[in-house]
Amino acid sequence: MTPGHDAVGCVSCHSASPGTTRQQIQANLAYLLGLRKTSVAFAFQAPTVAICQGCHSRPDDTHPLHRVSEPRFADALKSVAANTCLGCHQEHRGKRVSSRGEFCSACHDDLSLKNDPLDVSHRTLVAQQRWSTCLGCHDYHGNHARQVQKKLAEAYDVEAIRSYLADGPDPYARAKRHLAREKP
Repeated sequence: MTPGHDAVGCVSCHSASPGTTRQQIQANLAYLLGLRKTSVAFAFQAPTVAICQGCHSRPDDTHPLHRVSEPRFADALKSVAANTCLGCHQEHRGKRVSSRGEFCSACHDDLSLKNDPLDVSHRTLVAQQRWSTCLGCHDYHGNHARQVQKKLAEAYDVEAIRSYLADGPDPYARAKRHLAREKP
């Protein structure tokens, strides 16, 4: 399970697929034979974004799904499926995030801030393609209650971030702005 989901039951995220087992098998066989355009879920349906957001509601998310789904990000979505929770958080893999965390370039490859607060400008970091440094200061969803670093030397170590994305300790902050619901 994804860290934090170990006490969540399967049916909290997976609802029963419509139809009988026989109907599901017939529909999928028809799909394999080219007699049907889509397959159907067998036994249980895959979780949806709505199910994820039922427990993980964050009204001030810094990367909300509705924003990433805007047409201007269409090219970015070809390389990073950030328009769905399951694009980064793939259940049953034992990791918080199913990537190495260097996906920022998909949307921010031309980042330039007027009043850049960092001692090394974001423009310089982008020009040098130092994408592994982004999560050293920035929490992707912005859910950790903390101040963002102003000096690159204070950024969290890349390996500490990768460890956290896998299942390691949280380097950002213990306090969260929004807690996940305990019981779905």
